[in-house]
Amino acid sequence: MRSLIETALRQVGERTSIPFAVRFAEGGEHRTSDRPPAFTLVFRDARAYWRIAAFGHIGLLEAYFDGELDIEGSLARAMAAGMEGGMDRPKPLVRVRNWWHELRFSN
Repeated sequence: MRSLIETALRQVGERTSIPFAVRFAEGGEHRTSDRPPAFTLVFRDARAYWRIAAFGHIGLLEAYFDGELDIEGSLARAMAAGMEGGMDRPKPLVRVRNWWHELRFSN
């Protein structure tokens, strides 16, 4: 699963001008640039990999709120990099989950 997340974050890094780093739960780090990172994503739990793979930026935010992922540095720059990098496009599973929520709660 880590390799899938590495690939996705590498693609985000290629699409954004904001340099960032990623520190993985098992150790190891990836940097998107030789410049100092504006922020570092720090994975605390490998469960965050699954959340991001399944739910994209929604999964990343949920992992952050649950303490499975930390953001060192600028949260605003992290969000900007994600949006520039294409993480703002909902994954199919997010669409299904939203549809199910609307169906259940009619709101």
